[in-house]
Amino acid sequence: MYRNPNRIRVLLIEANVGDAKLVTEYLTEDTVSDFVLCHVVSLAMAMEKLAAQEVDVTLVDLCLPDANGLEVVHEINLRFPAIPILIHTGLENEKLALAAIETGAQDFLQKGKCNGQALAQAIRFAIQRKRAMEHYRFQATHDPLTKLPNRVLLKDRLQHSIERADRHLRSNKKNWHLAVMLFDLDHFKDVNDTYGHLFGDQLLKSVANRLIESFRKPDTIARFGGDEFVVIFEGVKGRKEAINLAEKLRETFTIPFLVEGRKIFITSSIGVACFPESAMDADELIRIADLAMYTAKQKRNSFAFS
Repeated sequence: MYRNPNRIRVLLIEANVGDAKLVTEYLTEDTVSDFVLCHVVSLAMAMEKLAAQEVDVTLVDLCLPDANGLEVVHEINLRFPAIPILIHTGLENEKLALAAIETGAQDFLQKGKCNGQALAQAIRFAIQRKRAMEHYRFQATHDPLTKLPNRVLLKDRLQHSIERADRHLRSNKKNWHLAVMLFDLDHFKDVNDTYGHLFGDQLLKSVANRLIESFRKPDTIARFGGDEFVVIFEGVKGRKEAINLAEKLRETFTIPFLVEGRKIFITSSIGVACFPESAMDADELIRIADLAMYTAKQKRNSFAFS
């Protein structure tokens, strides 16, 4: 178990007992003792640890009893993309090293070629590189104002949601559908004209925060552009539940927003499209939800299905 949250928490994934002992000695030297080490001997055990507790970095051998080579990097990066991966292996292969970096590792170290100081420095650098990568990735995939996913990340998540829904439906789980809701704020232009664009930006941030508080973490909430937002609901049990979710979304605007000391009452017009009933691909689902939103805008403070 990790005992000190102020230290760098290293998950060592190493099947060779002798190599694990040597790494432990390296990282517990007086000069590099700001590490806390947890050792596992297989990829399966590593996945359990990563899911159960916080880890700052993984130090990984590529020869494990239940996984070999780049499969190890791929599986960790797929399920825990924010965790830095540092390869520490006896394999000497430049092509493998390059492939490991391309697969998601931050560095590739050969056993026996570095001492405790060098290993400690490599771990710290791997963490810093990963943080920088995550920062740039976040900037590329999130709206700078609301910090919500932008169109790029929305499209990616919607595609994955469609694939999951399709798998469920193919396995005869008839009640697993997908609902895409695209909405904008009614009379938002009036808010900007009355109070200014900076005030309008603060209102958009308040809307984003309320949406995050109102719905489940698995639901994707994205800013589509301007005053338009999209919510993706997975695991919807048919049209009736989609209607209930649309009504819940509409009701999130019944409470006024407090912006710069002012109470702002604003409503939304919501367009709903469902997979597979409305469309079978991401672009078409968004297009149909957009058309339904304009139908809803004829009444305002309402929702409409495609």
